[in-house]
Order: sequence, then C-alpha cells, then structure tokens
Amino acid sequence: MYGMVVFAPKTGYNPVQSTNNCSKQCGDIRVEFPYGLEKGCCARSEFLLNCTEDTPPVLKLNDYDVSNINISGGLITIKYDGDDTSFLGIFYEKYFPSSQEYTWAVANLTCEQAQQNKSGYACVDPRSECSGVTSLILGDYIGYRCICKSGFQGNPYIPDGCEDVDECGTIPNICKEGEKCHNIEGSYNCIPQRNNLILGLVTGLSVAFGILLLGVVASLVIRRWKSDVEKKLRRKHFLWEFKARPLTEIVAAQVREEAREEEINGVASLAEMCLRLRGEERPTMKEVEMTLQMIRMKRLKSYQIPPESGTDVYHLLRRSRAKDSIDQSFVQELKIVLISYSLEQEFIASAEMPR
Repeated sequence: MYGMVVFAPKTGYNPVQSTNNCSKQCGDIRVEFPYGLEKGCCARSEFLLNCTEDTPPVLKLNDYDVSNINISGGLITIKYDGDDTSFLGIFYEKYFPSSQEYTWAVANLTCEQAQQNKSGYACVDPRSECSGVTSLILGDYIGYRCICKSGFQGNPYIPDGCEDVDECGTIPNICKEGEKCHNIEGSYNCIPQRNNLILGLVTGLSVAFGILLLGVVASLVIRRWKSDVEKKLRRKHFLWEFKARPLTEIVAAQVREEAREEEINGVASLAEMCLRLRGEERPTMKEVEMTLQMIRMKRLKSYQIPPESGTDVYHLLRRSRAKDSIDQSFVQELKIVLISYSLEQEFIASAEMPR
C-alpha cells in the first residue's frame, strides 16, 4: 500500500551540495542526493539520514529503518512496527505489517512556482522536468519532484544525472525484421539494412516498370482491337452496300463521270473478292495487279483521238504515234506480269508435288 509523506515545506531546498566527498552507501542501500548521510550532503534537513555502526549497518530516518530509496520513482520504503509516525505527516490507507512505501516531494510548490525560483529549483539536469505529486489517499497536492525526460534515466537532482537509455541494447526485437536499431540521445531509429534497402529499391522500380509496361501493352492491344473492329465494320458496310444498292449510287461523283460502268463493276468485284473472310477465297496480290492492269489496258484501247477541223495533219500523226507508243508499253508490261505470274504458279505447283 502507498501512503503519503509530506516532508517538504515551501522553502529550504538547496540544489547544490555544500560538502564534497559525501558518503553514498549504507550497507547495501545506496544514498543519493537529494538525500544525504552528513550535513551539507542533503538538499534539506528533512532528507538527512543516519547510517548506524551496527553489523550490518542500518539506514535510519530519525528512529525508523529505511529499506530502500527510489530517487527516479520518488519513493522511500520505511519499515513499520506499529509505533506512531505522525511526525512524518503520513497519510496511509491501511496497516501494512512489515514496511510501508511512501511518495515524497522536494518542496510544497507547484511546478510553475518552483521554476520561478531558479536558485532553489531542484531539477538541475537539463534533460529533466518537473512533475507534480498528489496524495494517493486524499488526492491533495503535496508538492513537486523531478523526473528524467522520456528516453533518459537516472538522478534528475544532480548535473548530468539523467543518462540516455540504450533502447537498442535493453529492449529485445525493438525493430522489425530486416531493420537495424540505431541509438540516438533520448530515442532510437530503426534503419533498413543496406541489402534490404537496395532490394526494396529494385523491387519498387521493377514493380513500377512492370505497371508502366502493362499500361503500354494494354493501350496497344486496345488500339489494335479498335482498328480491327473498325476494319470489320467497314468491310461489312461495303459488302452490304454492294449487295443492296446499285454501284452508281455508291461510288463518288467524279468516278461516275470519268469511268465507264464496266470499269466500275470490275473494280467493285475485285474489292468484294479481297474482302472475303476465308483466305483461300481472296485473290493474291499478283492476281489483283493483273486484274487492274487489264482494266487499265481496256481503258487505253478504247481511247480515240477525235478529228479536229483545221488541225495540222502533222500534229494528228504525232498524237496517234504517241497513243500507239503508250499502248505498246502497257502491252509489254502486261506480258511481263503474265509471265511472272505463270512462273510463280509453276514454282508453287512444283513445291507442292511429293518427291
């Protein structure tokens, strides 16, 4: 059980030891400032303790045995034998047969009041801070004490008394797997190991590149699919128009004016054959070329030079010879195409024959 000891008046606390080489040990109990075993070694007279010369020595607070002093926790343990302890100002909850643990304060001041008196302020370590002390039984405020800030431990009542806590060495598995603990003053950092960091970067870059590549491939697939759909729609539209409407209504006006119906039908039939779904039903490129050449030849053969009145005979002869020259060149070109196509067919046939 916890009682309350109001050791501390508002004044009288001296944060500096006036005596050097103070004793720090009584038997197996360590005595640290603000407590002391000699005058000038404690912060106030209420914290003066006595170490007997018995064997083993006994630490006493007035006539009462002290079994432990917890500076950082603000606790003192006094052996209880049932005698009156009202001189300590004790507030306790119930009788405890062997010992009683009490909280204590250095002065009956609030933290704000204590910090205004710099010469008498108890928290001298810069890594310490003030903490209010309240009675656990009655809930009354009895004063303030000092504690080390988070990440530090030790004695906040002496200069450099608060030392850094090595979390990396004292707390097992404080960092995740693959991380290395790095202790810093008042805290710690979990740093990914170099190999894991490089692996993480490579993995991240690989994932990012994979997502980018997937996006590009998906875009190309969608674009090609749209192109195929558009081609199929155009093909179906042409075939439907070819069957449902006369060709003279389908072709452009310029084509109707310049071409004959026979030529239009020939080209349209060739286009319809090229749009067939089955590959074996579609003409080869050579066959397409030959058909177009034949249509072209027929068009040139039908070309006539109309006689013009008053035209010089010499000019008429020149135009007639030019026409004959064009006809002969296209005839030769057509012969070459036919010969090439014939050779190609023979080669294919010989390749398909069993040996």
